[in-house]
Amino acid sequence: NKRSQLRIEPNTPDKASENLELPFDNIEHSAPDSVKDFVQHRNELYSSGQSLFDIEALRYTLEIAGKRSPIIKYKELKIDQITSATSWLSYDTEFIFGFEPPEQIDYWKRVIRNSEKSKAKKSKIIAFSYPESKSFNESIKDKINVIDLSRAELASLAAGNTVIQESDNEGKIFSEIAPELDSIWKRITRSA
Repeated sequence: NKRSQLRIEPNTPDKASENLELPFDNIEHSAPDSVKDFVQHRNELYSSGQSLFDIEALRYTLEIAGKRSPIIKYKELKIDQITSATSWLSYDTEFIFGFEPPEQIDYWKRVIRNSEKSKAKKSKIIAFSYPESKSFNESIKDKINVIDLSRAELASLAAGNTVIQESDNEGKIFSEIAPELDSIWKRITRSA
């Protein structure tokens, strides 16, 4: 595995990452190699001083989760000529995930209009924030469910993205590491 030979060089450490104790539970000794690889990478990322928010890793992980779930219908939504969002439709609830920064108010207004046109009984717009991100404008804030991702969750998403993309069988690997991302899935579905 090429990545296990790579050493993550921290940028200038931020105060949040100095002397961090790992907040993660230990894994079983008999865990699959993919989970061990995930844990090693996640722990390295968490302890590094680098910023961990990676919108493409988040988008990719949500796509894999949506496509792998037997109860979710996953689709891409074109918001305008350049930007998009994604949708998970599960039973009578649609979760629409937006990926632009909070200051892109026009984008978020278009996502809100898209949500209002949903044929699902309930439609929830999900945005993700992280410790250094800006806040959403008051005019749209009450229509968006903002999930604040902790450093631990960001490290888990980034590690999951890397392990899945490096594998020959992304579905199998995702199934093996999905329990490690369970707290994030619960936060998304609880927003309904």
